[in-house]
Amino acid sequence: MRLTVAYETRDYEVSLALITAGVGIALIPQSILDAAHGGGWVSRPLRGTSLAREIYTVHRLRPPEPVPDMVATLRRTAARSLRT
Repeated sequence: MRLTVAYETRDYEVSLALITAGVGIALIPQSILDAAHGGGWVSRPLRGTSLAREIYTVHRLRPPEPVPDMVATLRRTAARSLRT
């Protein structure tokens, strides 16, 4: 099968709209699918792959007290999800 790329977007809602219209296929994070409204699409997990996403914490030069605690929480959550 030969695929022709006619549209590209980094917007997951646009990707889902293109899929619903029958003109798209995409890699969409589970968190986006969980929050997506509507339907008209089917999702399947990728098997035999190890996908990763880089996440950055952006804050002021001198972070207020909650920032380091939030970063520690995000690291623990990421480490836990990588083990499962």
